[in-house]
Amino acid sequence: MDDSDLAILRVQVQSVMEMSVTQLEAVINDKKIGLSSDYPHRYISTLQDDNLALALKAIIIGYLITDGREISRELQVDAVRMSYEKDSAVFAGTGSGKTLIIAILIWMTGDRKVCFTVSPLKRLQSTQAKDFRLKYKIPKLAINGETDRTVKFWLARAGFVNGLGSSVDESTSMGGEIGGSTTSVSGSVDSGAQKMEGNG
Repeated sequence: MDDSDLAILRVQVQSVMEMSVTQLEAVINDKKIGLSSDYPHRYISTLQDDNLALALKAIIIGYLITDGREISRELQVDAVRMSYEKDSAVFAGTGSGKTLIIAILIWMTGDRKVCFTVSPLKRLQSTQAKDFRLKYKIPKLAINGETDRTVKFWLARAGFVNGLGSSVDESTSMGGEIGGSTTSVSGSVDSGAQKMEGNG
């Protein structure tokens, strides 16, 4: 995806964020999203007003950022809805769709939120970084014990941490491939890189 495609996607997401429930329902029908077996019909029918709007926005944005390949399921929509205005932690099993939850939240909130994922293995961190970049169009900075700690390294990545869709691609683990705890930063964060003190 090039910068112009990313800019178009940003505009589409912003447009969705400004839609009314009636407009959101029209998009769901127009794109035939509601026909998917994953679409959470029963859950959506229990929501009203702002909760309904937020849930529909999450579904449409998930659809947009995956080029229509994924329809958000109930767990994902509920987690996005609950996490949109509040700090939260989501605990769910492997394959339950936690990464899509994070991706939707990053796209919905832009610069207002920071998402951290903690991975027990560097191999898993690399896989998640690839998913964020390729599946969800989100740059990701992977940090682990082998990450360069110099000011020069962090200043070179200041553009990355300043906004969603930066052209800097930090999509892989910056260290070895096995063992050790890792932390990944995804999406938009304020640049504190210039305030960091390094050892090099």
